[in-house]
Amino acid sequence: MSEGCATDQETRDKTYRAQIIHWVFWGIVLVLVPGFILGLAFYLANVEPFAAPLFYSVLIAWVIVACFAVDREILPMGRTFMIIGKHGLYGRANQHFYEILWTEIVAANLMPQRAAPWLWIATRKYSICLPLRYLDAKRIWQQVQRRLGSDKAGYEAYKKWLREQGFYEQLSQANAELIESASVPLRTRPKLFTTALGWVGLLLFGSCAFCSLSLENSELNTVAFVLSAVFALGLGMLAFPSTVEVDREGITHILPFLGRHQIRWDEIKRIEYTPRLEWLVFYGNGKCLPVTGPSRWSKRTGTEVWAFLQAQIEQRGIDVQRNPAAGFRILPKNTRVKG
Repeated sequence: MSEGCATDQETRDKTYRAQIIHWVFWGIVLVLVPGFILGLAFYLANVEPFAAPLFYSVLIAWVIVACFAVDREILPMGRTFMIIGKHGLYGRANQHFYEILWTEIVAANLMPQRAAPWLWIATRKYSICLPLRYLDAKRIWQQVQRRLGSDKAGYEAYKKWLREQGFYEQLSQANAELIESASVPLRTRPKLFTTALGWVGLLLFGSCAFCSLSLENSELNTVAFVLSAVFALGLGMLAFPSTVEVDREGITHILPFLGRHQIRWDEIKRIEYTPRLEWLVFYGNGKCLPVTGPSRWSKRTGTEVWAFLQAQIEQRGIDVQRNPAAGFRILPKNTRVKG
């Protein structure tokens, strides 16, 4: 829907700030974790934590420091916001303020990136990428689409702008050179932290499940064992990481205990991804191949794999769709190969 056709409700200023989940995460990091460490230190020193004035003093002082950090916008979430108004976009990103009028925008697109999506905007004079890491990217993109319309917002508008600027041929050539020059196959695995977390969870909850067998209360024994076993199995899946492999033929997902699963590039008709690229799902010719997404890949090897993957998508014009439910598709279909 274009700006002229928008209703009064849609043209009201809408302010987007960091989502609550980011504040909760940093609240845990800045308050609960230091509080736990401080309490543990008092406990090991044989001092009753909650009866010690020093404990309260230090904890309150730390909370004050955390509040000061929030008030002074030291935390990254406090420095990022976006206002979608009747006449344009206003906000702050990467410590810089910006203002873009709707009438100046000739094309816009939501660009999936490894850490978080970016809002790409092209005007008559320049183009800019606005990071949406802490913001509600889905709602922001919906608002932008309503105000610009399908002729200016979306992947087709992005490609049209590239052609008009003479960049599309250059981009196609660069992608072709990247695909041909890559030392394939390229492989990547999840971050080391994810694997370590899986092993810690497996050992911790596995031990809890084993210890629960010695409980005298049979009902409590069963409940504790089942819960511990479920958490142990869930986190244990992270302890045995999968491998994502790409080459000029297709993409392969090597799963522990489940073997190799592959889909060729010429078979892929559609790709779905979760909002933060934790998961990718490839569809085509009755096949379905879910793989871990680039935001979970190792930084050392994942960057090259992601660049190769993006080049193949651009070269082949594969349809890419954002789908929050894509993460629930975890089992491959008709993709098993020998090897």
